[in-house]
Amino acid sequence: WNKYDEVYKHIRPILGHVRIEKLTVATYRSFHNKLAENGLSIGRRQRIHKLMKSMLKHGATAYDIHTSVVDRYGTISDPNKKKMEMNIMTYDDFRKFMTAVENEPVWKAFFLTLYFEGLRRGEANALRWTDIDFGNETINIDKTVSKSKGVYLENPPKTKSSVRVIPM
Repeated sequence: WNKYDEVYKHIRPILGHVRIEKLTVATYRSFHNKLAENGLSIGRRQRIHKLMKSMLKHGATAYDIHTSVVDRYGTISDPNKKKMEMNIMTYDDFRKFMTAVENEPVWKAFFLTLYFEGLRRGEANALRWTDIDFGNETINIDKTVSKSKGVYLENPPKTKSSVRVIPM
């Protein structure tokens, strides 16, 4: 409820007087422009947009209220946002880094695996001995580990292309 209440305080002053069936794309665009003028971050505006979409979908399902304004509006994006460049560690940088874990065999193995196999931290943490095929010299990547609220969760990777078998 707190999540909805936090978002609703931004919706009500701008759209509180508009009946759902009278909501237009132009009104919705004006709503998002006002949110931006009020200094809301792109992330907050995206969350509000997502919640509006969810509420209208619920309204269509539960109350037979039909409007596709949010869908027709499209996505909320920042036109000024620069695409982040990936920083790749050079081999020399990696060698310097590895001097810090020289006397720590577990960390040394972990970072060597990350660097030379191109694994993500969560993929490496999810590895089991059964994922390593020493005969064929391959590693099976089909899960990842993440931490949420202090609990470690094992999940499949986010994308199909992340599931792969890599050579050692």
